[in-house]
Amino acid sequence: MMVGVLRSCEPFDLEALRREASAAVGVQDFGMGAYGHCVSLPCEDDMPETYRTHHNNLPFADALRLCPLMTRIFREFQTEKASFRLLRRGPGTAYALHDDKDKGRHVVRFQIPIMTNQDAFIVLLKDQVPPPHLAAVVSRILKDAGDDIWFDFERFQNSFGDYLSLYPLPPGYLYYFDTDRIHTAINAGGEDRIVLSIDLVMNDWLRDWMTVNLKTQVPAVPDGAALGGRWNWKSLRHGLITNDETEPNAVR
Repeated sequence: MMVGVLRSCEPFDLEALRREASAAVGVQDFGMGAYGHCVSLPCEDDMPETYRTHHNNLPFADALRLCPLMTRIFREFQTEKASFRLLRRGPGTAYALHDDKDKGRHVVRFQIPIMTNQDAFIVLLKDQVPPPHLAAVVSRILKDAGDDIWFDFERFQNSFGDYLSLYPLPPGYLYYFDTDRIHTAINAGGEDRIVLSIDLVMNDWLRDWMTVNLKTQVPAVPDGAALGGRWNWKSLRHGLITNDETEPNAVR
């Protein structure tokens, strides 16, 4: 299994993506979507029936009509779409440590960062690290935690440096990493992080597309790098969130 993050060879028109994201949010606020940070861009008829009731897609904003570039991206992928969303991570916050196995079987997730900053990172479980070992670290942190759980990158490295890697994702490119692995997104900066999240059903066309277009390996931030920013990681209280109902011993 590929470990790490891959990037598309060519960037997208970032200014156009930003204009279209603003137009879409004018139709439907992030707070109306799944978990309070999502805008599902298509209309219901744009989606295969299999995915029309998936929680990631509800409610549909029908905003692609205002977004010609995003519509082109949507249509160019010659496979079924499982979701096509804008996601927002607010400043000074982070998601829980989780996997995305709830997206569906044989579904591959990509993202194109549209708004980001130098203190925002994707976080991915290192190779050969069993999730229960990471769960034990989280449990120790929570044992002594107060009402809020504040982190900076020095504390992150001291707590999780042996388990998790940080990856910067500059805006405008499409990125792929295995979201079935435990991961999160940290936004320790002072501005929103907004991405276009694309869920596609794997088929031969998509497999070939990935081989041709995802050739750049994104380097992880070196251990001990001096990074700025601070975030409230209260979602760490959820522990490790796994979504694979076929694994009886899944960490939750």
